[in-house]
Amino acid sequence: MKYLYQLLKDAEQKEDACAVLLFIALCYTDAHLPEEAIKVYSELLRMDPQNALAHSNMGFVYIELGKFEEAHACYDKAIACKPDHYYGYVNRAN
Repeated sequence: MKYLYQLLKDAEQKEDACAVLLFIALCYTDAHLPEEAIKVYSELLRMDPQNALAHSNMGFVYIELGKFEEAHACYDKAIACKPDHYYGYVNRAN
């Protein structure tokens, strides 16, 4: 993870930083560290509040934590940001 954070420091553009943050959050999710994933998704969404994928993925993490209302709010935000975001609809329906 330290190499990913170094890559984040070296990112020159917002899009690059967002991509690195997304990858870090996914790594935390895969490592079963949901609280850390939520922190990183929150940081990403401060940089790019219209990132539908980040909203949707954060919803998935909230589901894993049993926080269903927060998850549904994330899915709703994903759909609002990108009305054709397939996973927002699928995850919201589940």
